[in-house]
Amino acid sequence: MPRKDGKRNQKKMHQLVVRHKVGKKNMFEIMVNAGMVDKYKKGLIPLSEVLVVPLVFKNARKAEQATPKELSAAFGTANIDAVAKIMLEKGGAQKNSTERKGDTETKMRALCEYVHKNFRDARNKLPLSMVRIRELIRQSGFSMNTANSLSTESRKFITLVKKKALQPIVRNEIVTEIKFPLRQMGPVYSLIEKMECSIHSRSRADDFFVLKVGCLNGELDDFIKAFNKAAGEEMKKTKKLRKVSRRQKAPPEKNEHEDASNRTRRSSHRNGTDVKQKTTTRRTGRKKKRA
Repeated sequence: MPRKDGKRNQKKMHQLVVRHKVGKKNMFEIMVNAGMVDKYKKGLIPLSEVLVVPLVFKNARKAEQATPKELSAAFGTANIDAVAKIMLEKGGAQKNSTERKGDTETKMRALCEYVHKNFRDARNKLPLSMVRIRELIRQSGFSMNTANSLSTESRKFITLVKKKALQPIVRNEIVTEIKFPLRQMGPVYSLIEKMECSIHSRSRADDFFVLKVGCLNGELDDFIKAFNKAAGEEMKKTKKLRKVSRRQKAPPEKNEHEDASNRTRRSSHRNGTDVKQKTTTRRTGRKKKRA
């Protein structure tokens, strides 16, 4: 009996769930065999070897199946194989412990290479060796989050090492010069603070501000892209403000005497008469009468 239970539990461990969300509330799940999703995507095995059971669930743990009406509304078809193919292509698959461990190890290796390139020993100015970085990870008790980027995790790791005073570390920076108008100073300084770049020098030329900024080797391209994006957004805001200010300007005050004279001229132009001559004769006539 214990052997049968052990086999049954072992079989359950190799069954995973693929989830796919349609809209805000509709979640669909299918049961798949572990390690088969990647093989299916590469075209090595048929769909029948991937699915544990040919069913689509709303909640696989509670064995709550999705109705054909719900499948048609969400996927445009009630065919199980067609729905399963869409879910395998777009949905998120669970990973077993071996796959998760492999992903963590790959990410940790990439982190060590990133730190090796972008940081160095503050005492001898030499890059940290891979062995030393691994030792610092073990001593600091650093735990890696594979969902975050390498730059984010490297900052967390270096902060932890400095906090515990395990190793004096300095950044291996590349200095670049940026030039921008004074009105963009706020967004640029926010970007520098966000990416933890260092400012080596400041200067001003006419209406422009010039900064020499130090960035990590692995973050220089990201900084340039973010800087160009921030500058572009600021330019768009400025253009919009100019348009709004132009629209809000009050129209010039109308002169009633000029409007009346313009209307008279337009009507006289249609009749072929000279307005100026008529007005002068009338005025001169009035003056003679007064005299």
